Amino acid sequence: MKPLNTFSGIAKWVLRIAILMVVFTKYYDTFMLFNLNSLAFYVSAIFIVFGVLLFIGGFLSKPNLTVISALFLLLAFVYMSVISFDGITEQFAINVLGGAVALLFLADGNK
Repeated sequence: MKPLNTFSGIAKWVLRIAILMVVFTKYYDTFMLFNLNSLAFYVSAIFIVFGVLLFIGGFLSKPNLTVISALFLLLAFVYMSVISFDGITEQFAINVLGGAVALLFLADGNK
């Protein structure tokens, strides 16, 4: 069976929206505490800022913003995967999945 290439663009937009939903549901509260002495605040800020920039990058013709945002998101997801690892848990799986989506955008840009 041949892949349905016509849904490729829609699938990437769904992934962009999914990243936004994950980032805001998991990191918005920590970000809004605005505790500058906490590493969690800075990690949350990276997730929120670059998650929004990844979404905005989809509207641009050049992939630069998408690729840079995906790189920072990938690094943040890898960091969170490492510090949250306690076996294969829901938290770890979400971080790995988010990292995989970020890696897809890092590799493909806005194609």
